[in-house]
Amino acid sequence: MNVVISERFLPEQGGSIEWLINLFSKWPEPVELVTHSYESETIEFDSSNIKLHRLNILHKDWGLDSIDSIRKYFRIFLYVYKLTKSKQNVNIYCTKVIPEAFPIMILKIFRKNTKIYSFVHGEELLAYESSKQLKVLFWLTIKFIDKCFANSSHTKRQLEKLSKNIPVILSNPCIDIESFTLDTNKNNLRKSIEIPEDVFVLISVSRLVQRKNHKAVIKAVKELKKEHKVLYLIIGEGEEKEALKKLVLESELTNEVKFIGRVSESDKVNYLYSADLYVSPGIKLEYDQEGFGISFVEAQACGLPVVAGNSGGEEDAVLDKKTGYILKKTDSLLDVISLFINNREKYDSFSKEALSFAKRFDVKKSVKTLYENLLK
Repeated sequence: MNVVISERFLPEQGGSIEWLINLFSKWPEPVELVTHSYESETIEFDSSNIKLHRLNILHKDWGLDSIDSIRKYFRIFLYVYKLTKSKQNVNIYCTKVIPEAFPIMILKIFRKNTKIYSFVHGEELLAYESSKQLKVLFWLTIKFIDKCFANSSHTKRQLEKLSKNIPVILSNPCIDIESFTLDTNKNNLRKSIEIPEDVFVLISVSRLVQRKNHKAVIKAVKELKKEHKVLYLIIGEGEEKEALKKLVLESELTNEVKFIGRVSESDKVNYLYSADLYVSPGIKLEYDQEGFGISFVEAQACGLPVVAGNSGGEEDAVLDKKTGYILKKTDSLLDVISLFINNREKYDSFSKEALSFAKRFDVKKSVKTLYENLLK
């Protein structure tokens, strides 16, 4: 039996949720996905390989300081205990060590036929370091985990620094390459979504949070506007939206910067294909960083060169100076964008490399590799 535990799932959006769906929709065996029951809008989800189990498990705080948090940990344990009762060879896949793996580690004591695997995304390691309590819970839980799967080389190094005894396997997130293949003319696509043909289009697809550094791109657009026709499409929602809108208004860029909001997967692909350059110069914050950056891979699968920050796992998602640029400092953002606008030969070369590189992350290859590692 295969059980996946993830406190976050649809209708929430984000790279880690897309990765989760891609991976386990193609998993060689059926999986039972235990996740949160949202009161808000729901998004239709259809996968013959994944059976959803929804219950109230979304934490406000991962610690044990509140009764609510303790109840949710116990709820996960009890539900998974009953779900797996009398089952043989139970594999439990947790999307994080805390909060997902922590409540079910005790199953290892009662059931010797249970294996626990945890994915590690990077940013949560910073959160564990921020609290003595979370650090203790992490070390307590990690002893019961059979293998950890790090989403990037950066995350793997972080995890190995914490302990050389943790079995860590590198497993980059994956995408369904076929879903990012469109047989259409860019100009015709632009007409259908009302984007002018003669404008250079920048695009970002992410949560609107400080770490993603949309502000830097908006400031660059202000300068680019002086010499070029540019348009910056911002796809996503988040806490920074109002501040970004205010910056756009103050910079007199309402015609050059468009907030698209949330979009469907098919519309996202259409927007990516209509764009020229993917830009997301993320920065590292005290307790937040880029674990990998699946959106970079998605953009490259559409033939877009990318401009990324250097805040975490971008080194695995982008081939620096071949499919895009990984910026050590945001100061160079304007020059890099200008380079792609002015040098068509370089742009075409990076675009071709991007299409080829993205194929490495196809879900079929990723599932096969990960599954083989589990059997070792």
